[in-house]
Amino acid sequence: MTGRNYVRKSLLCVLLFLMLFAAAPVFAGTTKTVSLTLRSTNYTVNKPLSVGNKFKLRLSYNDIELINDNVTFKSSRPAVASVSSSGIITGKKAGSAVVSASFNGHKVYLKITVKGTAASALRSRIVEYAKQFVGVLPYVYAGDSLQSGTDCSGFTHLIMAHFNISAPRSASEYQEMSNITYSDLLPGDIVVYKNGGHVALYVGNDTIIHAKGSNYGTVKESMWYNTPTGYVRVIK
Repeated sequence: MTGRNYVRKSLLCVLLFLMLFAAAPVFAGTTKTVSLTLRSTNYTVNKPLSVGNKFKLRLSYNDIELINDNVTFKSSRPAVASVSSSGIITGKKAGSAVVSASFNGHKVYLKITVKGTAASALRSRIVEYAKQFVGVLPYVYAGDSLQSGTDCSGFTHLIMAHFNISAPRSASEYQEMSNITYSDLLPGDIVVYKNGGHVALYVGNDTIIHAKGSNYGTVKESMWYNTPTGYVRVIK
């Protein structure tokens, strides 16, 4: 190989190297970083949320505040802390949950700790009291005793009366006073079926306890064993 040809090939290799380097992607160190910042209007991320209370999330992307309709929200435990499509978080029951917000491929997380209230403590006592009758208390139409037996509305009425809470004795009355929705349900609320033909005590996690019928007695089962027609809250 002549000296001239060697120089030519060397220059060609350098040129190819420079072309490849120019086309190469830019890696860490020069990549532009973006941030999705989570801010609360009423609470800091470390402050617990009480049962029944709510607040709306405010988010910014690259220091520009977002309209929440463009953000996707999700709760790891909706039964503890639910989040609406517009970013409103509601404390449902004592416990903890993680709420995520996603936008443009980026995601942030907010840990929510829901603290109980006197009302939520009462609800827990009502549920624990009702559990002792599962598989034990017989169904007796028009019965009025938690020892010898009662029917569906009698069961809910007597359970509430034990805690000095006023509740209807007739199932049809519950349908007429339906005052909450499924998403509002808390342990201790009443689920109505058959347009007031049957009622049950909601105990959480889509589960009910009720005096189901003469062939069943008092049972604990999924609230979806039948289609609810109403939801009632008698615990204030």
